[in-house]
Amino acid sequence: MTEQMELSRFHRIQETMFTIGGYTLLLGVFSIPLFGAAAQNALLGLAVLLLLFTREIWQYPRVVISNPTIWLGLLIFGWLALSMLWTEATNSEAVGILKKYRELLLIPLFVIYFSNLKLRDRAIYVLFVALIISLIASYLIFYKLIDYGDNEKSIGNRIFHGISMSFLAYLVLCLGYKWIKYCYLFAVVFLVILHNMLFIEPGRTGYLSIMILSGLFVLQNFRLKHVLLAFCAGLFCAVLVLLFVNDYSFIRVFDEVGVLNGAEEL
Repeated sequence: MTEQMELSRFHRIQETMFTIGGYTLLLGVFSIPLFGAAAQNALLGLAVLLLLFTREIWQYPRVVISNPTIWLGLLIFGWLALSMLWTEATNSEAVGILKKYRELLLIPLFVIYFSNLKLRDRAIYVLFVALIISLIASYLIFYKLIDYGDNEKSIGNRIFHGISMSFLAYLVLCLGYKWIKYCYLFAVVFLVILHNMLFIEPGRTGYLSIMILSGLFVLQNFRLKHVLLAFCAGLFCAVLVLLFVNDYSFIRVFDEVGVLNGAEEL
């Protein structure tokens, strides 16, 4: 009887650690668009550390084997690590490169957390709120209503801001499709995001990301004829821009093309 009580108490402790780790992971998700790498690493690292002391960690082999995306990522990381044996980079440089891809090792651990449906749903909404705050902050910074150090247009750098706003646009499209009653509200938010990416913090990475994710949304939710209709509508809008806009400098990619065309040597 005593052994059963001790075992039950041990399991409750593990469940508590998993719950705390889950909420720590949610804080880490919230910090991604808003705070620096130090806060993200601390929160996500703590969530991983707590998971290592729970029985859920034994799901790791099953999660890896059952998910091709995960084991493919692990294979890529393993190949990168192996390639460091014959690289000309120094040890510190090689380790620095590997650190950039450490998330490939963390994905299976986060999948274990997100196998909990409630935690997964909360993570989506937490990320959505954080991205909305980042969008609002971008306008406040741009119009000098708040001071954010050296940044003049957004919280993060241009590339990260473009990627995060692209993902926010994708979430807005998905939520608008799910809650059709509020589709007009989500449509307005989507247009605000487009305005931000074109006029406030433009960047080629953001353009490419939002085109890919918008195309993914259409493919996921509409039939082929609707996809073709959306493509034709997008093409029509692009033609209108080319016909009636005389100054393309607000779109970075056109500005870069102009620089290349004016260069004598490449």
